[in-house]
Amino acid sequence: MIPVTLISYIKQKIILCVDKSLNLINNLVMEISLVLKFIIFLIVIVTFYAIIRNLDIIKIILIYWKDLIFRK
Repeated sequence: MIPVTLISYIKQKIILCVDKSLNLINNLVMEISLVLKFIIFLIVIVTFYAIIRNLDIIKIILIYWKDLIFRK
C-alpha cells in the first residue's frame, strides 16, 4: 500500500504542474491579445489616412449617388 504522504506529495506536484501550465497559457493569451491590439490600431490609422487622402473622390461618388437617387 502507498503511504498517504507520497500520495499527497504527488497531488501537490500535479497541482503545481497544472498551475504552471495555466499560467503559461494565460501569458500566451495576453501576448496574443496585445499583438492583436497593435495590429487593429495600425489598421485604424491606415484606414483613416486612406479616407483623408481620398476625401475628394469620396465626395464625387456621394454627389453622383445623390444625383442618381434624386434625379437632378
